[in-house]
Amino acid sequence: MLDLNLPSVISRTNLEYAWHYQDQEGQPLLTSCRYKCPKKKKRFVPYHINEAGSWHIGAGKQPYPLFGLNLFRYHNASNLVYIAEGERAASALQYLDLLGITSPFGADSCAKTDWSPLKAYKQFVILPDHDASGQKYAEEVAKTLLLMNPEASISVCSIPDLPDGGDIVDWLKSQEELAEWDGFEPIQPEVAEYLKVRLLSLIEEYKQPYQSILQKDHDQEIELESSENCLSQVPAFPSDAWPPVIWEWCQEYAASMRIPPDFCCATLLVVLASLIGRKRQIRPEKNNSKWVITPNLWGLIVGRSGLLKTPAMKQVLSGLDELIQIVMKKHQQAMQEYEAQKENAKVNKLPLPPTPTLKRYKTEDPTIEALGPILRDNPQGILLFRDELQGWLKSMNKKGQENARAFYLETWNASANFTSDRIGRGVIHIPSMCLSVFGGIQPGPIASYISRMHSGDDNDDGFLQRFQVMVWPKSIPWIPYAGTLDEEMERDIKRLYLWLDQLTFDQQGDPIVLEFSDEAQVLFDEWQAKIQPRIRSDEMPEYMASHLSKYPKLLPSIALIIEMTQGAINQVHPKSVSAQSFMMAKKWCEYLEPHAWKIYQCDQVSIIESAKKLICKVQEGKLTDGFTVREVHHGKHWGGLSDSAHVQKACDYAEGRKWLIKKPQIPTGGRQTDRYYLNPKFPCPHI
Repeated sequence: MLDLNLPSVISRTNLEYAWHYQDQEGQPLLTSCRYKCPKKKKRFVPYHINEAGSWHIGAGKQPYPLFGLNLFRYHNASNLVYIAEGERAASALQYLDLLGITSPFGADSCAKTDWSPLKAYKQFVILPDHDASGQKYAEEVAKTLLLMNPEASISVCSIPDLPDGGDIVDWLKSQEELAEWDGFEPIQPEVAEYLKVRLLSLIEEYKQPYQSILQKDHDQEIELESSENCLSQVPAFPSDAWPPVIWEWCQEYAASMRIPPDFCCATLLVVLASLIGRKRQIRPEKNNSKWVITPNLWGLIVGRSGLLKTPAMKQVLSGLDELIQIVMKKHQQAMQEYEAQKENAKVNKLPLPPTPTLKRYKTEDPTIEALGPILRDNPQGILLFRDELQGWLKSMNKKGQENARAFYLETWNASANFTSDRIGRGVIHIPSMCLSVFGGIQPGPIASYISRMHSGDDNDDGFLQRFQVMVWPKSIPWIPYAGTLDEEMERDIKRLYLWLDQLTFDQQGDPIVLEFSDEAQVLFDEWQAKIQPRIRSDEMPEYMASHLSKYPKLLPSIALIIEMTQGAINQVHPKSVSAQSFMMAKKWCEYLEPHAWKIYQCDQVSIIESAKKLICKVQEGKLTDGFTVREVHHGKHWGGLSDSAHVQKACDYAEGRKWLIKKPQIPTGGRQTDRYYLNPKFPCPHI
């Protein structure tokens, strides 16, 4: 029978039934009204009582109360609690004199409900609706109960032979004694007692103990993984990718420093590229006159601090430094002569002589305003070298440096014209900007950069993909060095620098363009036919497809550099790029690609290391066992753990490896917060 003793705010029109929520003392809290609705068959409208004691439409503030709290005073903590989905099903259980409860507003209400009144109870049976949402509801309720009381006994009973979406009401209506029952009215006591026995027997037969996901996690093996193991394996540098003289020098010098030869080889390739610059170019396809490549390169080496990246790079650059000293002396002499000529011009009222231009080979920390005139006065191009590339990459994200990134992107092409108009500086026109870039970087900063790139921020503009010569070799053990450096070999390398430096443009001041030999052209065309489908494949990650899309420039560039290097060794000027140089360049590309994969995946290393740091902080007592993401990144100021998104990734990784166990907090309304606990089976105090 419909209770018509309702607050006046509740509409009676089409009202089918009203369920009253009360506290444990029987005071009203909420009323859920079911209305007949022809289109939707049923519609629920809640009404709540506020702190002032007046009724209002709506559910009120979260967390919402449980339906059935008023019955708790008649049942002690030893009683079984039956949890149904919806007030109608819970009321049906109550008609059978069972402690039936539910959360308000259907299957999605678990996280919005205050379950704390059940904390003292030990035994529960969940009777979900016969559908997917019912199973999900049962899972969420069981997790919540176990969070309050890990020792609780919880069973889930799926009653057989129910229709889709059916519940305990449908089962009762299927019983002969309740064939005419509407599902709302109380059941006569003698019938209720008989059906109660029948239902409990059915539950006993079909109920299954609930084993929480958290408990299942405890039973699984903890996966300990080295951060290095998650990265792609990289090959050693191929000894036949350089002419023998160069490889022997790189190998010998690396052995003397106990460093991978990769550091020397990568640095040398980019330095040689900067010396050749625009003086020599290559046309990869003989029939395509529009496609001409300048062999300038961008590269970097990745390695932890203390692995002697800087000494390796500077040893290769020492040959360049000697060229710089030579031109500096010549420039000083030219300036002295200029000053004398200028003084003479003033005295004799003659035109002023042109100011001598300083030939540049490299720069280390320029602004784009300063770099522009340098590139204008050095059409062959120069090298931008940064011992630590992190600072250079960061500088382009600073306020006021928005144009720097675009400027550098244009220098990579080595063919773009650039005109700058500035008050006080006038017009600066650069016919072709050519820049090679090289430097070192540690795993942490490059991982952070790549993480932001993968997240789709401003770093995701193809800038990093311009660094085609990226290497991250394995460190090598420290062993005594028994050899001696060959000084003649050192002089051969410096003569190589000098020969490439003395290359010139043609008589019109334009680059001299080489082509592949006939044999090399066939090989290049075959290589193109294989790599282009890979670049265009949907299975290739976008960042790697973008990286490989630069290889049709990279391979001809390296082939041209090797050809010119071999020419310097033999003291001849090549007329074309040979098949031998092509094959060496191909080996370079095959070597560089796995290194690129490793570097693009290195943000995973940062996540693993951060996950390990979280574990250590818990073990050291510096982080509460049962922490939230916010408690880590807010106020702790730990290196690598100050960004909420990164901390969340570290927690997700640790949870996936069973290092941490995630437990949602007991829902009390609002957004649910997860807490992370150290797995008690973690094998050791330190990872």
